[in-house]
Amino acid sequence: MRLSPRSRSGSSRLRLVLSALVALGTGAALLAPAPAQAATSGFVTRSGGELKLNGAPYTFSGLNAYSATTVWGTNAGCGPMMSTAQLDAMFAGLKPNSVVRIWAFQELVTHQKTRKRDWSPLDRVLSSARAHNQRVIPSLANHWGDCDDAIRHTKAWYDGGYKQVVRNQPQSYWNYVQAIAKRYRNDPTIAMWELINEPETPTDTSGSCKDEHASAVTLRTFFDTVGARVKAAAPSHLIESGVVGDGQCGASGGDYSYVHASPQIDVGSFHDYGNDSVQIPGDKWNGMQTRLDQLKALGKPMITGEVGIKASDTAGGCKTTLAGRASLLQRKRDGQSARGVKGFLVWNYMPTNDGSCNYETVTAGDPVLSRMLNN
Repeated sequence: MRLSPRSRSGSSRLRLVLSALVALGTGAALLAPAPAQAATSGFVTRSGGELKLNGAPYTFSGLNAYSATTVWGTNAGCGPMMSTAQLDAMFAGLKPNSVVRIWAFQELVTHQKTRKRDWSPLDRVLSSARAHNQRVIPSLANHWGDCDDAIRHTKAWYDGGYKQVVRNQPQSYWNYVQAIAKRYRNDPTIAMWELINEPETPTDTSGSCKDEHASAVTLRTFFDTVGARVKAAAPSHLIESGVVGDGQCGASGGDYSYVHASPQIDVGSFHDYGNDSVQIPGDKWNGMQTRLDQLKALGKPMITGEVGIKASDTAGGCKTTLAGRASLLQRKRDGQSARGVKGFLVWNYMPTNDGSCNYETVTAGDPVLSRMLNN
């Protein structure tokens, strides 16, 4: 999802309070060793269209929590910061071997003052997930630029612009994804990598798609090239596409199959918004069932990487209560699972619920956790 201005900015008051509560490292070296990993945890693997964990079929539910890597005073942040206790509560609120999708953009592992690499915000998330027997999907860049390089990416970026250093980031995207994959190559807490959130290859920043075929070739080449480098650095991890799936430039119609035929993509994705009461949304050209059929033909699994329903118990005019959202999401998950979807990740978990009517109101105690994600 493209973040709203409110989501991007976070809360300055929360920043001041929590920065006093959390003291994390402020200058980790670029190639500092990764934390020791538990030897008993297995990697998520793929066998054709099935995901496996420790040799058994694996399907999962879980959450998106894009702000999990926000640490005020260390990185630039993206949305409100979770205290360590709140982070632990989020992972503890899920059944074991669930998945949380997080932002791991370069900006979020870069110290905001020194502009040197600082892995501590991501290490904190992985440590909490590991302690609660959970897994994460780190998304390594944002097509929209929010909380990342502030650039809405176009075909030119996917054609090779990603090899250039932008702003004052420590590395190009090309070098960054190899560095992060190498650092965490032995960590099975990572369920799979997502190379970029919601990739598409428009001609310009207005989103126009003047040549769908050329855009599809660019997107496929991007996955072929970058995916191969990430897998060389972290051969035990899967790669998930992060594609919205309902007709974006470069992955529209049959081009979704063409792109996902990349040998570097293990898992396809679909993002589900605006279809609150529909289990399997979309039309015959770009709908979820079409994507499932395309991936089945390729022998690859699909996850619903984001699914959101606006809800509030207090905001006037909001059509759905928190309990109502939990029921709708449970129905969606069950219907999509019956059609072959292997993962279902709700958008979006926050440390507190401000009561407004939006997608970002899942927090501790939400009925989504007790009635859907734990059964």
